[in-house]
Amino acid sequence: MKQVTKLERRQKRLRKAQTDKARIGVEVHHHISPSRNHRQHIRGFVHENAADPAKKDFIPKLKNHLLGRLLGRDFDGDEEKFTEDDRATVKILGHHIYSAKLLRVNYTTYDMRRDQDCINPRTHSDVMVMSPETGPNAHPFWYARVLGIFHAEILHTGAHSSNNGAQRMEFLWVRWFGVEPDYRFGFKAARLPKVGFVPEDDPSAFGFLDPALVLRGCHLIPAFATGRTDELLKTVSPTAARPLGETDDWVNFYVTIWVDRDMFMRYLGGGIGHICQASALPAEELDIGGEEPEGAGPEEDPRLGDGERDKSSDSDSEPDYDSGFDSSDSDSDDDGDGSDGAYDDEDGEDDDPGFAAL
Repeated sequence: MKQVTKLERRQKRLRKAQTDKARIGVEVHHHISPSRNHRQHIRGFVHENAADPAKKDFIPKLKNHLLGRLLGRDFDGDEEKFTEDDRATVKILGHHIYSAKLLRVNYTTYDMRRDQDCINPRTHSDVMVMSPETGPNAHPFWYARVLGIFHAEILHTGAHSSNNGAQRMEFLWVRWFGVEPDYRFGFKAARLPKVGFVPEDDPSAFGFLDPALVLRGCHLIPAFATGRTDELLKTVSPTAARPLGETDDWVNFYVTIWVDRDMFMRYLGGGIGHICQASALPAEELDIGGEEPEGAGPEEDPRLGDGERDKSSDSDSEPDYDSGFDSSDSDSDDDGDGSDGAYDDEDGEDDDPGFAAL
């Protein structure tokens, strides 16, 4: 932990020199540039690469997501289905969505300090949110890879509308991870949580997320022992779900809980700054000094087989890894050129659409 503390201090000094956090008030949860420089006609965007599995049912899924928020529904992964008539009450003004490059998330650390993560679909794109599942062994978090950051002017009509005017709504286009089934992890098992992309044949493999639900960025490292596969996303054509030039995915990733003290306390639980969670792991997993449970010997990393990943699989929880991950992105601004540097003017012109491989 001494090395982690030293590394954190060094990273904090570097971030302070590279970014100007004062431009974003600490009283707000997050910031997405309101710039309209990067406008996309939503139907043109979808049909630009219609064969991309990531864009399947893009508009119906987006309207389901927006409608759930407009109606005040609790987030459940947008599993509630709405009818065509329901979706018709959601109007995207001008049929335009606007992309941004960065999502800046303010959060309270375990020791009641303020910090900020910077999410960039091209670099630091993985985020974590609280899991809505409440089972005794449910994993405390859901994980997602951000493919795009958007905002749009939305008009909600109909009998259930509470606002007759247009309103700006922000949303993240994401690819979901699922917890690896039948895998034991946690403090006693001395293993990190293992996740993998939800297979494309699952309707919830891709979806949308309210940026207000993002806790902070997370750090995932590939499980090299399980290798790569193209079975999770069966396409060799360019897709927004992968970096340009890649045609397969890592089968699994480990969730690194040691990136900093705040992240560790989110899994251990009990951080006074984490008001939304008293304990992240089941009580039996909090005995860090306990003996390894019987039968939890060396792990065999199976490739994804017949077992289907859910976003959150009933399991224990994790750790053991030390990393120098910098949880803050030093890219200059949502409308900048993506290079390291000072916080630039938000309304600057730029030709980069800010998408991941669109």
